[in-house]
Amino acid sequence: METLCTRDNIRIIFHNATSKASTSCKEKQVLLDPNCKTAVITGGAEGIGLATAHQLLCAKAQNVALLGLDAEVGLEAVNILNCSYGKDKAAFYKCDVRCKGEVEDALQRVKADYNKIDILVNAAGIWNDAVWEQEVQTNLVGTINTNLAAKEYIDRGSGVVINIAGNLGLHVFPPSPTMSALQSGIIKFSQGLGHDLNYRKIGIRIIVLCPGITQTKFIQEAEERTLMPEMSKDLEEFLKRAHRQKPEVCGKSVIELIKYGPTGSTWVIEGSNLFYLDFPGWKNYCSLISQFT
Repeated sequence: METLCTRDNIRIIFHNATSKASTSCKEKQVLLDPNCKTAVITGGAEGIGLATAHQLLCAKAQNVALLGLDAEVGLEAVNILNCSYGKDKAAFYKCDVRCKGEVEDALQRVKADYNKIDILVNAAGIWNDAVWEQEVQTNLVGTINTNLAAKEYIDRGSGVVINIAGNLGLHVFPPSPTMSALQSGIIKFSQGLGHDLNYRKIGIRIIVLCPGITQTKFIQEAEERTLMPEMSKDLEEFLKRAHRQKPEVCGKSVIELIKYGPTGSTWVIEGSNLFYLDFPGWKNYCSLISQFT
């Protein structure tokens, strides 16, 4: 059964109307309003991260803290945001998400500067299968580092973490198996950490958003950085055919999930369509081949 609604020009589609998330189509309680809240965004200086910063400030967030490695790019993004939304609305904090100590230090500094952290968006990532060890450290280890640090610095009971994981992690993707595996890892990590069993102990919602191919630097020349040279042509053809959405729709989706997303839930944004995913158990789609005694 499918239900559909539209909010802020984003079409929200539920393929299981009995799910706890499908009530987003109705008038329901806002779990967290970004108004007057402080948000931290890893990878916030460009791409989906920067688009999310714009949307948060449009939603009247009090402050956004951008975490990243490139200070020049970060300060440029901060200047754009402050010119658009007001003095001191945004700030940049140099941080390597691969390093647990740097993540904890950055969150500590943000909380000291703003007295609180309400929202964490993990948008830091690279697509470079040629150096897959760095992919693992940045995409998966970085996400785990920030999520684990979050419980010490984000307000419990109302805080929320949105993890960004490309929808390549939802299916087999031969042209980029390492990227697909890492995105899948982020999805399963988010589902597990955000499970109600953990939420009752931690008090922070954990949600994962899986964007389709988005027009950012993340995908530029990815075909030149494949795991094996033989995969390059297939990835190039895939990226040529793929519909490329604007990062702004990802930012709008993040706002939707901050306000209404249940903990442990998984979402896909493609074009202007935001999909809620309800995963069946493996026994719903298995075929018995043999029995052993």
